[in-house]
Amino acid sequence: MRELTLLLLVALAGCGPKVDKFVATRVVDRGAPVPDVDMVCELGVSLAHPLAALGSERRPPHKALIIAEAASGMCLQPEVWEAELLGIRSRRNLVALGEGRTAEVKDARLREKRAHAAAADRFYRAYLRMEQAFGVVGEGCPALKERDELVYLLGLYAGTFGLLHDRRSGGEVGVPLDTIAHIARGSVCLDDAEWWSVPGALQAAWWTLIPGSEPDGVDPWQSLEERAAAGDRSGVRLARALQVVLADNAGRQDLVAAGIRAHAQALKDTPADPEWALFDEYARLVTLHESDLIWTEDRGHRAAALGDLPGPDPVEEPASPLPFEGDPFGEDPFAEPAPPSPPTDESGD
Repeated sequence: MRELTLLLLVALAGCGPKVDKFVATRVVDRGAPVPDVDMVCELGVSLAHPLAALGSERRPPHKALIIAEAASGMCLQPEVWEAELLGIRSRRNLVALGEGRTAEVKDARLREKRAHAAAADRFYRAYLRMEQAFGVVGEGCPALKERDELVYLLGLYAGTFGLLHDRRSGGEVGVPLDTIAHIARGSVCLDDAEWWSVPGALQAAWWTLIPGSEPDGVDPWQSLEERAAAGDRSGVRLARALQVVLADNAGRQDLVAAGIRAHAQALKDTPADPEWALFDEYARLVTLHESDLIWTEDRGHRAAALGDLPGPDPVEEPASPLPFEGDPFGEDPFAEPAPPSPPTDESGD
């Protein structure tokens, strides 16, 4: 298999357009129906540098690298998620076990920031590749072939997550804040209904991240909810996952909880689109992590299942009575028999 892959890469060497076409059609077509996010993200990690080496300086495979870089960014998100959960548990332990855990909390926070920065870097690289392939995002619509539309959408989505992760890292990567405005304007180049309402959700993302950017009379969160609900019905729930992440970013825990429940219900009501099962599974993992954050903050452990959220502390039931305690028959069948009573003298002597 490795030899076959090497021969394929050699055959494509020096020809950026052929690499772009191969990745955007054959690789995506084979991977999109398989709901295995780990496999796809590892493929992105392993192929990013080889793909970059295949094209010439004049015609590099930018479109293929959008896919590879975005997929490699997905690989780092589980590390980010685990770092966030560790940070929450460390803060809980600080309260429970005392100030001696201060260093542990600080270390967990630094690990979290580094993980966010690494994810931001990969996602933002995918976005920059998109600009190299299609031109500056938001300055008009490029002439997109059908096979390029998904590549363009992934670039927009990657740019959004690059910005969100960079904000969580404290701006380590330096993703410009106006990136989200460019993404929103670029999203109108794609058909909202065809692409699971993600383009409309990306436009609403701009309005939630930059208060006052929305048109007069438009409620950004209501608009985002409408796109998420439409995406739920499509069987590819990327818009719902984006809504939950943006609500958490804005501190709207009421919307986070509602979005998590809606995502769980949608999974019951509408099966994943089998052609795009990979993207629906990725969306489920994103929302599941938001649920894990809530559970870990409240109870110290992650969620048992998507859709369940912590409620009031359970009331402890009284301990069950021991066997034969208060026996309904009035006696213990295993008790030692009572000794016989001494005979009485009925004569009265």
